[in-house]
Amino acid sequence: RERKPENQNHQNTETNQVTMSSEEAPKDLKSSARRQSSIINASTTAAASKQSAKAKDTSDYVKITKAILDFEILTLQAKKQLLEDLSLMSDDEKKETLFLLLDKDMDGSLDAVELADGLRKVRGDVSFEESLAIAVERVLQFDKEGEGKLSLEDFGSFVETLSEALGASFHELSELLVMQVMFAEGNTDMEDLAGAIVEDQVTEAIKEEEVALKAIADKRMKVLFHLFDADHSGRVDFKEVVVGMFKITEDAAGASKAALMALLMFDENSDRSLDYEEFARFMITIVAASSQSATFDDVADAMTLLAGQEVQLAPEEIKSLYELNESVQTLLSIKEEQEILENVSESQLTKAGSLFFMWDLDEDGVISIQELILGLRKFEQTDSLKVTVDEAIGLMETYDVDGDHNLSPTEFCLFMVQFAELAGAGLDDTLDFMIATSALETNSEAEVKFLRALTDGDIYHL
Repeated sequence: RERKPENQNHQNTETNQVTMSSEEAPKDLKSSARRQSSIINASTTAAASKQSAKAKDTSDYVKITKAILDFEILTLQAKKQLLEDLSLMSDDEKKETLFLLLDKDMDGSLDAVELADGLRKVRGDVSFEESLAIAVERVLQFDKEGEGKLSLEDFGSFVETLSEALGASFHELSELLVMQVMFAEGNTDMEDLAGAIVEDQVTEAIKEEEVALKAIADKRMKVLFHLFDADHSGRVDFKEVVVGMFKITEDAAGASKAALMALLMFDENSDRSLDYEEFARFMITIVAASSQSATFDDVADAMTLLAGQEVQLAPEEIKSLYELNESVQTLLSIKEEQEILENVSESQLTKAGSLFFMWDLDEDGVISIQELILGLRKFEQTDSLKVTVDEAIGLMETYDVDGDHNLSPTEFCLFMVQFAELAGAGLDDTLDFMIATSALETNSEAEVKFLRALTDGDIYHL
């Protein structure tokens, strides 16, 4: 039998090894990228932690400094290895490497805070707040799973779009982007700390916004808007919200309060009506308030059917439904006539009108001394009734400008403005607190009966 020369066997072995290495290279590069990225993120975090540590003495300082240098060397070695591998990687491997470098917590997804840090490294001309705002927009745009974060696939779509916006392909920019993310300055330690604090809240807010955007794009929401928009003006005003909500809930008082909430929370330009997006966000909030687990998709059909029905309202029901609107309009119309209200915004006047409506228990358009006492009692339940009565009498004497022993919407608003000033608090914060407390707290049934049994004269002599 003829033997092959040893050098030929050796040559064949080398050829097989080269072929095998060539076939396994992509897998090795991917594993190496994951390993080096993990080392970079972990070492950078550890070094930052050591830098913030306080040394007890000189010996401790030396130990801390050595540990920092060890982590920095480890980081540089990992970056060097990544740079050596970079030119051998495919575009997809470079995308994954970029993703892994940004994924600081190594959870397999990029949240807005992590993406914001990357954007600052690439752009360099944006603040922490600006980069976070941009990152939130990008997550909303490219998150296809509705998780409030970017998966590797989502991130791939994002970097392709980013490259196109820069007038190049990802292939042309890939190595530059990886270099920038590895070596450019991003967030400071304090900004990273701030980001870690708000990270979960930002992610949840993005998820909620994604749900909202889905509902806004729902054709049934547009149908519902047109059903509410009775005069086909392209906007839904207070009365149309009241009537629409009354059809859905058959609750007159609830419909008025819902309409008020719509104007308070969603009328962004204070024109006392809702455009389509403002209306949609209002309806999403109504659905969420009715059930924590329900979405607009769950109740859209039922709400549309109810809103489409014809409902005949009796004259007294119409008067009751529009009572709040009239008091709010009164406040707005006299705004310019009252010097003290010149710096009060329409949204603040609307909030004052909301509180007025909640305290005007008999809905006669004025707040009596009894109603003022009951309103104040919700904030003074630990005080004696006599203390609250005395305070209410003092307020009535101060703000009852026309002397009719009642507070009109204007007089009540003047009281709220000056009360906030005396308390040293912002008017919005004061009104928000008082509205929330008035809605949540209830008066003692015994005190209600007692006060209603008294005349104004009786109260002034208590």
